Amino acid sequence: MRIPKLKQLSILTMTFLFSGGITSSIAEIEQGHKDALPIGKGVNEDPYYLFLGASGASITDSDPSYQYSGSGCMHMISDQEPQGDFDLDLQIPDGHQIISFRYYFYDGDQSASSAQLYKFNGQGGSTPIDQAVSTGNSGYGNVLNTLGGTLNHIVDNSTGYYVLRFQAFAAGTSQRMCGVRFYIDPTPGG
Repeated sequence: MRIPKLKQLSILTMTFLFSGGITSSIAEIEQGHKDALPIGKGVNEDPYYLFLGASGASITDSDPSYQYSGSGCMHMISDQEPQGDFDLDLQIPDGHQIISFRYYFYDGDQSASSAQLYKFNGQGGSTPIDQAVSTGNSGYGNVLNTLGGTLNHIVDNSTGYYVLRFQAFAAGTSQRMCGVRFYIDPTPGG
């Protein structure tokens, strides 16, 4: 009888585990994982980018309708409301510093769209941190926002959660919200 390669590997692994092949302590194994993974304040302490597409966001209102525009972009197709909100939950590790963000968009008329960074406290309150607004009549473009030059926001997940809100101020494909790229320092001051 022939044993498939995957089962052979599983049998070999189980034989190794139960025959005393592991001599490291749990602490040594955990330390090895910390050394091997560039997560958080581990091995890689360099600033990094977090790039998020608008197409992953969720509509917050029932009136405005959105449609996928292609290439990760979304646009509002119903403007019964003066503007539509489109939220994306942010998962950034505690203690990391948001240095800036760049908003990517398509802007084809005098109206605008925006990307806004918020912090919600879970009890109905919200704090706007900053926003970037499209430029008007420029086609595909982007705007760098350093949060008034003073962004350098330290993430504190113990007091609330972070949301990136895309907002269009007109319906149609002339206002497409495409994405945001955050620039983050995992070791602020370090």
